[in-house]
Amino acid sequence: MTERPLILPSRDDVANLKIGDLAPDCWGRMAEVVEIAARKEDVSGKLFVLYYTRTGPTSRCSTSMKEDELIRHAGLLQSSAELAAIERRMRAERVGA
Repeated sequence: MTERPLILPSRDDVANLKIGDLAPDCWGRMAEVVEIAARKEDVSGKLFVLYYTRTGPTSRCSTSMKEDELIRHAGLLQSSAELAAIERRMRAERVGA
């Protein structure tokens, strides 16, 4: 399995995702967004978007992204604890930038 990039989307990334854009699919590969199913804020005020990407001529998969949280997908090779540590480091780097 090829390691996929780790993506920590900003609020703007989530707010501006639209049909036709490339975004990670459920396997972590970049794929064309074919439908936006929902875009809302969670109870903490973080924006999230539920979307579908094209995975073949007649198939698609659903996934989501939430601001300031790693996009988790089947292509990740790290453990949950490792991902949590990476997520904390990426947030700290974003704040320090």
